[in-house]
Amino acid sequence: MRTRTLRSFLRLEQRLQWRAETGFRAKLPPMIGRFVLALAFVASVANASPLDPGQVEVLDGDTIRVAGETFRLVGFDAPETYRARCTSERELGNRATFRLRQLVAGGGLDLERVVCSCRPGTEGTPRCNYGRSCATLTSRGRDVGVALIAEGLAHPFVCGRTSCPSRKSWCTFEALSDVRDATKQSHL
Repeated sequence: MRTRTLRSFLRLEQRLQWRAETGFRAKLPPMIGRFVLALAFVASVANASPLDPGQVEVLDGDTIRVAGETFRLVGFDAPETYRARCTSERELGNRATFRLRQLVAGGGLDLERVVCSCRPGTEGTPRCNYGRSCATLTSRGRDVGVALIAEGLAHPFVCGRTSCPSRKSWCTFEALSDVRDATKQSHL
């Protein structure tokens, strides 16, 4: 992420240099333009932040806390641990939580904030993701949601701009069979 942002910054810097050399003058003096570009670069790098494992508290299979702020990890849905609808969901939720803790402990973490799929004006309130912010978390370049899905510990869960689909039940026979099959495949 940082490399791509740095390349964009350098391309913009080259364009400014070209404009100065060819006589094409920007409306802003070069120093102000460079300051604005540097500020944009810093802001974009701040969006994806590298983290040490000790900075991340795993709350459940798809929720973490960093520096006191709670994040709902997007793109997947892990079984519930606190409000589980059945014993097997709670057990799977505990396994997903444990696995996410393992992925976090492995290091190489990057957290990128994303816009939550909430009704306008509700982001950051209890009416949107229970007040949680939204983000993606990668461990050593791999999205943790992709890892949990591959291991049968999460379902894909992709939301629209302002709403999310209904959650799949973890208590149906088909859901439990899918998890068993995925777990067998991941151990082969």
